[in-house]
Amino acid sequence: GLRDAPQTRPRGIPPQHDCLASKRDPTTSLRAMFESLTESVSAFVGANFGGPVPRGLPALHPVTRLSPTVVRVLGGNPSAFTLQGTNAYLIGTGATRWLLDTGEGKPVFITNLRAAMKAEGVTALEGILLTHWHLDHVGGIGDVRALMKREFGAKQPVLAYKHVRHGHGEMEVDAEAVIRVTGTSDETERGNDANEIDALKKAIEQSRSYVHVRDGDVFDAVPGVTLRAVFTPGHAEDHFCFVLEEEGSIFAGDCVLNGNTAVFENLSQYSASLDTMKRELQNAVASAKNSTARDSDRSGNDLRRTSTTASQPPGTLYPSHGDVVVDGVKKLGVYAKHRVTREKAFVEALVKSWETEPARGGLTQSELARTVYGNSVNWLVLKTAVWGIVGQHLQKLVEDGRVVMEKKTPWFLKWPEPLFWRAASPFLAKEFEIWWERLAMETRYRPSAREMSESASTSAAT
Repeated sequence: GLRDAPQTRPRGIPPQHDCLASKRDPTTSLRAMFESLTESVSAFVGANFGGPVPRGLPALHPVTRLSPTVVRVLGGNPSAFTLQGTNAYLIGTGATRWLLDTGEGKPVFITNLRAAMKAEGVTALEGILLTHWHLDHVGGIGDVRALMKREFGAKQPVLAYKHVRHGHGEMEVDAEAVIRVTGTSDETERGNDANEIDALKKAIEQSRSYVHVRDGDVFDAVPGVTLRAVFTPGHAEDHFCFVLEEEGSIFAGDCVLNGNTAVFENLSQYSASLDTMKRELQNAVASAKNSTARDSDRSGNDLRRTSTTASQPPGTLYPSHGDVVVDGVKKLGVYAKHRVTREKAFVEALVKSWETEPARGGLTQSELARTVYGNSVNWLVLKTAVWGIVGQHLQKLVEDGRVVMEKKTPWFLKWPEPLFWRAASPFLAKEFEIWWERLAMETRYRPSAREMSESASTSAAT
C-alpha cells in the first residue's frame, strides 16, 4: 500500500523531478540483461549443485513470530550457501507492515508469506525493504506484488526500497513522485492522466526499479516500529542493515549468518561494516541498561508488555540466513576472530610453500584455497565462495606488505588482448578485462621478505 502517502517515503530522500530518477538507456538495458542472466545461472548452480544444508543446524518453521513486531518467513531455498533458506521478515504491528527481503522466487515462499499475513491479520504492505541485490533476496519481488494484487486488492505496485547500483541496470524510482502522480484516493487518481499512471506502474513493476536508500534513512510509516538504514558494504557493494530502534536489534542481511561465516567481495569494507554493526549493538545494550524502568500505565502501545511473544533483548541480530542471534556483539567478535585466524592460516601456508618449494614461485589463489580448506568444503563452494574469500584476504595481505603478488602471461597469450571486445561491446569492457585477467594470466603469491624474516624469528624463539 500507498495509502499513507506522507509516510510512504523515508525521511531523508529529496524529491526528484521525475518519477523515474534514473532513465534506462540501451546500454543500461543490455547490462541489466547480462547481469540478470549471470545472477540466474549463479543461483541455479548454487541451489542445485551447492550441496545440502550444513549438518547440525536447527530446523526452522516456515513462519515464526520472533517478537511482538517481527515475524520470520522462510524463502524455501535451503542449500549449503543459504543454510535453512533465505529469511524474510514481516515487521510492524497492525494491518500494514514492512516486508524485508523476498527470497529468490520459490513458490513456497508465497505460500509461507500468505500464511504469515493471514495469521497476523496483515492486509497491506507499506513497502519492501531490501538488504542487497543478490537474487535470493530480490527474486521474489514480482511474486509478492502479484500476491498483493490478486489476494489483497492492492491497486498500486508495492514499492521496493534498496540502495540503487547505478550502472548495473537498476533504475531509481522517486517515491514522492509516485504519490504525486497516482494520488492517495480515487478522486486524486482520476485527476491524473491515466496513461501517465499506467506508465509509472509499469516502470515500478520492472524487476530492477527501486526507491533509493541512503545511510541514515528512517522508515517509520508502520505502527510499532522505527527502522533506520545503515550502510554496510563488503558482502555486496549495496548492502544495508536495518536497525529496529524499539528493540535495539539489527536485521543483519548477509553480513552475519547463524550457522556459517559470510562471504564478501571487499574484505576491508566488510570488516568496517562488522565494526559499525558492533558499535550499533553496543550502544543499544548500553542504552537499555541505563534507561529507567517503563511505567506500565504509560499511554501508548507498549507491545513488549501486552504481547504473548517476548521481545528479543537489545543486541539481537536477525540474520538473512539461520536462526536469531541473541548476543549479536559476541557473534560479531567471533566473526572478527575468525577472519584473523584465516589470515594467519593463509600466511603460514604461503611461508611453508616458499620454504619447501621456492621454484614454484609461490601459490596461486586456487592452490592456496585447496591447501588451507582441503576437503572441508565441496568443489563448488571451493571454486566460488572460498575462492573469493581467499582472493580478498590475499588482496589485503598485499596491501599490508605481507605478501607479494606476481602476474605472468604465457607468451602465446600475450597478443590477443581483448581490444576487439572493447570495440564490439564497450558496455561490457570491464567485465571482459576481469575475465581475461582471471583466465589468461597466472598470478602467484609469495610471502614478503619482511614476513619471512618475522617467521624465521618466531621459529627461532620457539
